[in-house]
Amino acid sequence: MRNCKRCKKLESIIIDIHWMARRYADGRQTYAVEMFNDAVRLALGLGMEIKRDPIADSCFAQDGDPRISKGVYPDRNCRTLEDGTCIGINCMHDTGGPL
Repeated sequence: MRNCKRCKKLESIIIDIHWMARRYADGRQTYAVEMFNDAVRLALGLGMEIKRDPIADSCFAQDGDPRISKGVYPDRNCRTLEDGTCIGINCMHDTGGPL
């Protein structure tokens, strides 16, 4: 395949900068949270293995608007590997309670 090498490099870049982008978007009350989470869902849907951030215990950003998040990640469909890799299209891993 012509783009195989390119795709692998792009995937590596996404994995390498995911944690910084998540920390930037996390807690903001802007479009950045939704835009970031949509990108993560797309990457997971394409079969990428995105590691959750060990500080937030999630591979997604939480919206800082209390009217939206109320301190709890709404989606409980996350599956994680022992190394912390999120493997679910709708993954929003959390510990089950308020942050």
